[in-house]
Amino acid sequence: MNTILASSLPTKKFIDPDSCSVPFHDIAQQNINSLLKNESTWILKQSVGQIGWRTKKHYFKVNQKVQSGQKQIAQAKLESQPSTSSYKENSEQEFLISWTEFGPDKQLSDKEINTILKSLSKIKHPFIFPIEYINSNENGCLTIRKFHKEGSLKDMLCGSQPLNAFSMKYGNTKGRIALPLEDLSLYSRQILEALKFLHSKGLPYGHLTTANIFIENGAAKLSAIENFILGVSSFYRPFFVQHSRVNSMEMIDVFTFGHVLFEMQSTYSLQEPCIREVSDCPTNLKALLELIIAKDSLKSTSPSLDHVLSHKFFKEFEPKFEQLYSGSLKSSKVDFDLPAKESILKASQKTEQRLKDEQKLVKSQKRVTQSQKMMITEEEKRKQSKQKLKTQNSLQNGPINFRINLSETSRSESKSEDSQHTGSEIV
Repeated sequence: MNTILASSLPTKKFIDPDSCSVPFHDIAQQNINSLLKNESTWILKQSVGQIGWRTKKHYFKVNQKVQSGQKQIAQAKLESQPSTSSYKENSEQEFLISWTEFGPDKQLSDKEINTILKSLSKIKHPFIFPIEYINSNENGCLTIRKFHKEGSLKDMLCGSQPLNAFSMKYGNTKGRIALPLEDLSLYSRQILEALKFLHSKGLPYGHLTTANIFIENGAAKLSAIENFILGVSSFYRPFFVQHSRVNSMEMIDVFTFGHVLFEMQSTYSLQEPCIREVSDCPTNLKALLELIIAKDSLKSTSPSLDHVLSHKFFKEFEPKFEQLYSGSLKSSKVDFDLPAKESILKASQKTEQRLKDEQKLVKSQKRVTQSQKMMITEEEKRKQSKQKLKTQNSLQNGPINFRINLSETSRSESKSEDSQHTGSEIV
């Protein structure tokens, strides 16, 4: 399956024109304006178009207002009204605001979501892309982050411009840029450390793709950490729903990390759930890929994040990593109160159960499809057998009929000769 083509908006419009005819962009703008109503620090600007793959997620440019004569205001707020005389727009830094509607795995109440999102906005970690401001209502969530001019890790690998349309950015296979092995190892370790931190705090991620990773000052940083709370579907869900062993939030993050690792190594995304063969790849990296997303590995228990982190692939550059980041990792923090932790845990369990139920349905459907194929095959065999018998019969019966016709002709000729002979005698 071509994941880029399948996820692009034109393809979705072709497959499901009724659903895609809903004016999601206008709905997004209405919700943003509603949440901006009583805020006074941000100025909503123009839309940047469909730069992502979600039909219900939209992006706009937004400017921050800074009080005259002072530094940039720390706490992010939103506004759609003209600025007052004591404020001016900050033109040094660009920001993007995104609106995301809640997805099918929304398991939390609106109040619980608001509380947890406030905590997420204060998260501090060297490998997590910070949130400038986040807010939600009964329909979805808006998030403001700094605009990264170089784009995501996927933009870097594809050599694309971040504000181009999704299919235009990633549909072209030319101009791909491979990562040096040291950078690949370093970014991979940073991604795993961020995932481990989130899980240690009880927050699943579940949305790892190269498009949700940004490289800033040599460090890979995860974005979209709010997606689990919003209940939206993962980009790789069509893949891991086919493998019943990938049935927990941690296993999802390990599985999708395997796909990200493959893409960093090859510069293109894997078009199927598992790898068949890895070529032109260092031995340790090949072993790590096979551990996570080889077909045989997916039939057994998937490795944990700790297991992956301890793999020998990371040992070569481990001293450099420890030297650069050991201090900042120790100072990482995010604060969830006890009720929030319990809510997240329950939401995670419900999400996992929905995944398991869907995996059972997929497995059952596969069996039905396989049975139908077998039945069709048997039916075809019977048809072929019947056709073969007909052919054989026609070959057998043809000469017999011919002989019968010859016999009848011979008898009639004989009778004719006898009558002629008798007549001649009478005459």
